[in-house]
Amino acid sequence: SLFFFFFPISQYKKLEGGVEKKQILYVFLGICFAVIFSFVSFIALTGIGINDAEVYGAPIALLVLFSLTSHAILRHRLMDIAVATGKIATYFFTFLSVCFIAFFLIVVNNYLEIAENYLVILVAIISAMLFQPLFLFFEKLASRYLYYSFYSSQKVLNDLGKNLVKILDIDELSDLTTKTIMETMKLDRAVILLRDEKTKKFDVKRNFGFKEENGISLVKDSFLTEHLKKTQKPLVYEEFNAMMSDAKSEEEKKKIENLRKNMQKIEAALCNLLISKDEVIGMIVLGEKISKDPYTQQDVELLDNLCKQISISFQNAKLYSEVQDFSENLEKKVDEQVKELRVAYKKLQRLDKIKTEFMSIVSHQLRTPLSIIKGHLSMIEEGVYDNNKEKKKEILTNVYKANERLITLVNDVLNISRIQSGKVEIHKEETSIEKIIEETIEKMQKPAEDKGVKITFSKPKEDIPLLNIDTNKIENILINLIDNALKYTPQGEITISLQKEEKDIKIEIKDTGDGMTKEEIEKLFETFSRGEAGKKHWIQGAGLGLYIAKQFVEMHEGKIWATSEGEGKGSQFYITLPF
Repeated sequence: SLFFFFFPISQYKKLEGGVEKKQILYVFLGICFAVIFSFVSFIALTGIGINDAEVYGAPIALLVLFSLTSHAILRHRLMDIAVATGKIATYFFTFLSVCFIAFFLIVVNNYLEIAENYLVILVAIISAMLFQPLFLFFEKLASRYLYYSFYSSQKVLNDLGKNLVKILDIDELSDLTTKTIMETMKLDRAVILLRDEKTKKFDVKRNFGFKEENGISLVKDSFLTEHLKKTQKPLVYEEFNAMMSDAKSEEEKKKIENLRKNMQKIEAALCNLLISKDEVIGMIVLGEKISKDPYTQQDVELLDNLCKQISISFQNAKLYSEVQDFSENLEKKVDEQVKELRVAYKKLQRLDKIKTEFMSIVSHQLRTPLSIIKGHLSMIEEGVYDNNKEKKKEILTNVYKANERLITLVNDVLNISRIQSGKVEIHKEETSIEKIIEETIEKMQKPAEDKGVKITFSKPKEDIPLLNIDTNKIENILINLIDNALKYTPQGEITISLQKEEKDIKIEIKDTGDGMTKEEIEKLFETFSRGEAGKKHWIQGAGLGLYIAKQFVEMHEGKIWATSEGEGKGSQFYITLPF
């Protein structure tokens, strides 16, 4: 009898907690109560003269033992007796059916008169052949009408394993896993959630029966994930009482209670993690069995083994998916790189063409004024014009103009070089734009008069605020635009106007010259771009002025553009500068 005391105590001490501890506790309490009550009733009460005590004591002791043991069976899955009972019933009805068939054959033999030895062999063969089909028949009946989930764990694992190795698609894996578990355990609902490696959040991958938001709300509880990862085994709803008893602090009890309420709210009965190489990759949440029976130890062990097997398959599927995505992305990136290389190659071709054009134009533009300067200075050195002062003065004027043209070209080239290398500095100060326009017109009056072109400034009627600008850069812009207008206007007028708008001021430079086509306007502000009309009237231009003007305007966060109604109808250039 001491064995019944010391064996449960030794097993109880070995366990850290959980349902197994509760099983031993209730059985041990039942045994203790039965022994103690029996001792009191049979010895103590009899010793004090109560002779009928044994009549009532034994049934009461057995009743308490039976009640506590039943509680351990029904609420804490003691020895899976419920399943064992169902299996025993199935075997019993199978055996009974075989016996009935054997009896039927013996009765029939009264008419057939088969020899007894042969009859025994015949009955044995038929019984052996019918036993397995009959067992499966009764098992199916129990599964269909009593919702018993009879299965072979090894067979389920083997069948699922064979299918898992063939599938590398995560959606197919989720379908197969969910359906296998639901059909095997006869469940009313199940959901598989997968965890994103980057965000560490769970997403519903396959859901049968659960409301999707409920499944997500459960896995938001980090305590659940931590508990499952710590215990490395499924969490069954019936184990919450044991968890509460084993809790070491009030805070832990509160978390367990919140988790219990959450599982109850969404009607979840079992949860388990999908873990691969100590990394949580997902979770399986199951509902109740259709029979409303509790999960057996066999169910828990099967699910634990399934999850280990499934985790590896999901991890492989993820890796395969990542390889596929990488392959597709690599192909796209290669295509994009090829396209970029083609664009870059075309750009290089264009730049090479521009470079060639630049060298040709610059060399020509440098050669022309240098040749003029050299020729005139040579004749002066030889004394050709010593006796003709007027002619000598004219020659020196031409030399001066050629030198000025040379200086302008060199400055333009240097400006472009600085702009493209990002070395141009802006020195802003509050300045009157009207004053800059007037000073620029004054500087350009002489070239305009020499060409017979009139420059006028239409002053604004309203006050124009001071602008925070670089005076030299704005003056350079205006000189380039007015000089461009002079080149394209053999005769006529250039009008400059200024007006204030909502957030900026607007400058218009309008000429009565040759005008431009749409194609010319589109390329107008590119380097070395010149209109056809300008090439006819002004062969010395390098096409750099408007490009420089555009860069300087944009450095002031302004805009520049041009319009024209067509060839022979003049052009309009516009500049806006913020104030």
